[in-house]
Amino acid sequence: MKRAVTFGRFNFLSKGHEAFFEAILNEWDSLTVIVLDDIRSMGNCIETRKNTNFYDMCDSNWKSNMLSFSDRLEAMYVWKLNSPNSNRIEVSQFPRVEYFPDIFNNVYKAEEYDIVCSKDDSNTFDKVKVKEFESILNRKVYTVEPMFILHNQTIIQGENNIENLECFFDKYVLDYYIRKGVIGKLWQSRK
Repeated sequence: MKRAVTFGRFNFLSKGHEAFFEAILNEWDSLTVIVLDDIRSMGNCIETRKNTNFYDMCDSNWKSNMLSFSDRLEAMYVWKLNSPNSNRIEVSQFPRVEYFPDIFNNVYKAEEYDIVCSKDDSNTFDKVKVKEFESILNRKVYTVEPMFILHNQTIIQGENNIENLECFFDKYVLDYYIRKGVIGKLWQSRK
């Protein structure tokens, strides 16, 4: 059985993420989606990092987190429960992989899991992440091309009405975001 694992913040779990997960499931039998928590190890000090610029880019991405870890994780569970592929998907949580590569490789062994990222050349971070994670984790990282890519900035710049948001989010995830007041945070972030 071919098993895939992917990880990310999944800040505003969108239909773009769903397209990415579907692309993975087209090639792998099962998928573990890891929602990352912003936990860093003091033991992985700057002298041991392979590329400090990449760590700086990762840290910068975390500064733009608009949702709490629990909101991001819960949204992922809501999506999984309503996914037609729910029996092929596991949801998990983990601290930031770049700070805990040995633990990640122990839990998600290369013999059992292929790491998969989205092929996305639309910004600097996405252009370098595959190569950098291969170096940090000392193993191959595979890529898939989703049918479409949707970045948070596209969602944030959308109009302030629910009808427009339905094109960005799964119905169940959007309902969750509305109940939790996340949509208000989204619209406030535009100011």
